[in-house]
Amino acid sequence: YGAHKYAMEIMCRGWASSFGMPVVAVRLFSVYGPGLAKQLLWDLCGKLAANPDSVMLGGTGEELRDWTHVDDVVRALAMAAPLASPAMPVVNAGTGQPASVRRIATEVAKAFDRDAASLTFSGEGRPGDPFSLVAEPGLLGASGFVWNVELVDGIAGYVGWFKALERP
Repeated sequence: YGAHKYAMEIMCRGWASSFGMPVVAVRLFSVYGPGLAKQLLWDLCGKLAANPDSVMLGGTGEELRDWTHVDDVVRALAMAAPLASPAMPVVNAGTGQPASVRRIATEVAKAFDRDAASLTFSGEGRPGDPFSLVAEPGLLGASGFVWNVELVDGIAGYVGWFKALERP
């Protein structure tokens, strides 16, 4: 996954420098929010809805991710756009604040009005998944960009969206 993203950056850098195209590479980190119908939050909500007494998740729960709400990501993209140049700056669109998968799962369970004690972890991660994916804020942080959506609020909003979906 990461190798493909890096390869795409190299290709974009080539086009930018060869043809004078204004380009900015924006690296996104664990984007979530209403409408996301895959990945951890979706899967966990589905499991809690189906069997709230016992939910098994992969990994140890201590894996770290930099969770960014889609509303903030849209703002970050708009802020990064004017930076585009043939030099192709790279912008990390992440908070720089790690949150463990266990914390995320606990917040989802709370928002679902479930006991977080029902959550267990297999201890086995997926091959190739890094332990930590957390941004170094870099250009975005230096620009004064502020991440507005607090993690707890964003997760509660996601769970509310999930609960409101009409499913058979």
